[in-house]
Amino acid sequence: MVLEHLFDCTSLSPGSTRLLSRFQYAGLYDSVTPSAAGSIDVQIRASLRQGPDGGWVAETEGDVRVRAAGPTPDACLASLGRCVEVGLDGRTGPVTILVEVTPVLAGVAEAAEIMRWDKRRVVTYIDRGAFPQPIQALASGRVWRRADVERFAVHWRSRLAARARRDAPTPPPVI
Repeated sequence: MVLEHLFDCTSLSPGSTRLLSRFQYAGLYDSVTPSAAGSIDVQIRASLRQGPDGGWVAETEGDVRVRAAGPTPDACLASLGRCVEVGLDGRTGPVTILVEVTPVLAGVAEAAEIMRWDKRRVVTYIDRGAFPQPIQALASGRVWRRADVERFAVHWRSRLAARARRDAPTPPPVI
């Protein structure tokens, strides 16, 4: 038998937790292995994603339900680990948290915003093969990892600045 906990660490200071739900009977963890010492080795699945405000949010699935947030992925995962420890309350042996990271995605409109272009220019660069490969082409359009588009934008702007410096007229020497 396993008790289900729901902790929400998104609005609390680091290291503090708050029990949101009452204890409920639930089924099994994602993976439970009895250890030689009589404790239980547990695997817990979690997802990590970036929110619209730029912060990171992680949530577990299964019997120990935890929500945590942080300004960076590392801070968010650290908070998640602390909340899981409190949720398990020392009833288990080693705990493994399997985290699936959901990347922030961008379509053509978002890519145009990042590049400071209009959508037609993005499509032109795509057609020329001069834009990052999308991770998926859907019926509604192509989709990229936002980080890939941002990296391309930084590289493109640095090339543009280098070209402008190279092509700038050289002032005549002062005699």
